Amino acid sequence: ALSQACDLLSAGVDTSSNTAVFLLHHIAKEPELQQALYDEFTSVCGLNGIPDFNDFQRMPLVRNCIKETLRLYPAAPIIRLAQTDMVVHGYKVPKNTSIVFELFLIGRDPKLYPNPEHFNPYRWEGKKEQDGLVTFGSLPFGAGVRMCYGRRLAELELHLLLANICRRFVLSTDQSSSLELIKLTLLRSKGPVRLHIKEREHV
Repeated sequence: ALSQACDLLSAGVDTSSNTAVFLLHHIAKEPELQQALYDEFTSVCGLNGIPDFNDFQRMPLVRNCIKETLRLYPAAPIIRLAQTDMVVHGYKVPKNTSIVFELFLIGRDPKLYPNPEHFNPYRWEGKKEQDGLVTFGSLPFGAGVRMCYGRRLAELELHLLLANICRRFVLSTDQSSSLELIKLTLLRSKGPVRLHIKEREHV
């Protein structure tokens, strides 16, 4: 029971907080993108509105920034067990073998994503869930019956975080801070990611 509680805590807290760090790091580096996010938020909710789930359906740039962050920094790999003996590209995979889908590498595949190391939320414009790029090239929450059951909550948390921060603050990067990754069970920053935060004048 204790082990399961620790797993749930890690899956529910660390994944979202790590993703938030990566998201804000990239947003802070792009003033024009921050302004576009601010404009999108205020056009939907006004200066002091509180967004709800339906509002976020009208904020495609907010949504695409989150998609792009999860493409570059998937919180964890997908791990499955082979249900039968199989051969994959000449390699024998016995039944009950653990198979790891390395989402970090898939998300940086230039065959799927032009200039894959570049943070570009606009690459998702016009993409639909039925498109191969979205369906198979980006699976940050898994797929099928074993998909992460916290997906909607995590997405809503990140939507609220990004929209409200861009509405109230202007972010910039600290020249002494860099983003180094470390991968244990979850992908995270090796050290602190420092940002400068300035309150907007209207707040």
